[in-house]
Amino acid sequence: MQGRKTGGRKKGTPNKVSGDMKAVLAAFVSEYYDSGEFKKDFYSMLDPKDRLEIVAKILPFFMPKMQAVQADINAGTKITIEDTLIRLAKANE
Repeated sequence: MQGRKTGGRKKGTPNKVSGDMKAVLAAFVSEYYDSGEFKKDFYSMLDPKDRLEIVAKILPFFMPKMQAVQADINAGTKITIEDTLIRLAKANE
């Protein structure tokens, strides 16, 4: 049997420590990037292969992954050869 919730955070409320940590991390990364040191370190200390691996690993955090979409344009329609021939014959009249 499930009891009634009487205290604590409301459902959906973010964890304060996680939010604070994200803010500190974002400030650090932003400051490091804006200083120009990031670009210098990134290009001087890493091989091109390693740079691409890093970009590939962090890209999903900034852009959603694309997925292939298939569409069946004939879904629900059943056109027989006879129907097509009749339509073509009428078009040539």
